[in-house]
Amino acid sequence: MMDYIKISTLLLVILSTVNAQMIKQNLCAKSTDTCQLLSECDFALKLINSIRDNVSTKGPIIQKLQELHCGFRGRSPLVCCSTTPSDGSIVYYQTEDTATNRPKPLTTTTPMPMTTEPSKIAVVPPSTVSELTEETASPVEPDVFPGRNICGQSISNDKIIGGSITAIDEYPWMARIKYLVQNSDGSTKTRYACSATLITDRHLVTAAHCLPRKQQAVAVSLGDWNIDSPEECYGGVCPDPPVEIEIESIVKHPAYKAPNYTFGDIAILKLKRPVTFTDFIQPICLPTTEYIKMQDYTHNSVYWTAGWGVTEFGDASMVKRKVDIEAVPMDVCRAALPYIPESSSQSLICAGGRQGKDSCSGDSGGPLMREVKENYKANWFLYGVTSFGSKRCGSAGIPGVYTRVTVYMDWIRNIVQT
Repeated sequence: MMDYIKISTLLLVILSTVNAQMIKQNLCAKSTDTCQLLSECDFALKLINSIRDNVSTKGPIIQKLQELHCGFRGRSPLVCCSTTPSDGSIVYYQTEDTATNRPKPLTTTTPMPMTTEPSKIAVVPPSTVSELTEETASPVEPDVFPGRNICGQSISNDKIIGGSITAIDEYPWMARIKYLVQNSDGSTKTRYACSATLITDRHLVTAAHCLPRKQQAVAVSLGDWNIDSPEECYGGVCPDPPVEIEIESIVKHPAYKAPNYTFGDIAILKLKRPVTFTDFIQPICLPTTEYIKMQDYTHNSVYWTAGWGVTEFGDASMVKRKVDIEAVPMDVCRAALPYIPESSSQSLICAGGRQGKDSCSGDSGGPLMREVKENYKANWFLYGVTSFGSKRCGSAGIPGVYTRVTVYMDWIRNIVQT
């Protein structure tokens, strides 16, 4: 372990780049943290020593140390010293800002680069809403996705195990997929099963495993809340009738190979006609800027997922329900679900693992989402697609697994713009 003099010298050099204004803003934000000498903070010392063990982590660790700095006692640096979680969470502190290393984008065609100016990134304490208070540069090229003034505008602030009922206009980007199923006698019938998430006026994201050969996905239903009584009012709000639009084309990620859900479990649905956005039908935002991408799988991230799947009572929910779940580090996830190969770790997000809180059968293809604030504006972003988990939904210590959207952004963009 580096001695205290070397540690102090390193931190002083690091913190010399931090202006007085930033130091004032970075005083301990968490009530559980204390401003104390660096030499007495095991967490900060481990961060510094991890640079020696892995030089590739130097950038993120320096950024983290800048976050922790809260002043000096004489010439000795002070840091906001984090404490170990004590609430029984299976999410643990790590020496990186993200629960897994930043993945490289997966592309099957030449990616369309987005030219951006350097961004000013302020890492903030994890919470339900992530917030960036300094302005970042917007992409120079026009984007194929809806702007922030349109997407992710959920106004309201059971397969959802432990979930609560949503407001009628909450998560207006959610859709149900309609299937044409052939019976054994040759006749056909229709049924609804998986969910999908609206990302443009003609495109939705869902799970590739929701599109089997034996069941043809023919349409999506948008604007649903109570599927048993579509026009029922709730909380003083009466919904518009749901809108059903036929599917024009389906594109599964080429890496997906059924029945293995651990890689490429993502697909794009294209509608035959554009949908009109209303209070009850709107697209979600996608992670297109560097800051937003950085929020996809961070320590203590709190996500929301929603749907009409199986509730804790074992029945499909007639109304849209939601549940909040926390990020789980991939090594913890793989211990609970050992069939996840290490090669898939970068393309998945694990979340949940608390008793009674989970997505479950019937929620497949639906969104894993977070509300993030960037440039003083809060929007909801799609970070994951519900993929798989334990057959015992909502079991303590068994997280759910979601396809990691940031890994597939180049592929999504290429499909949408063609």
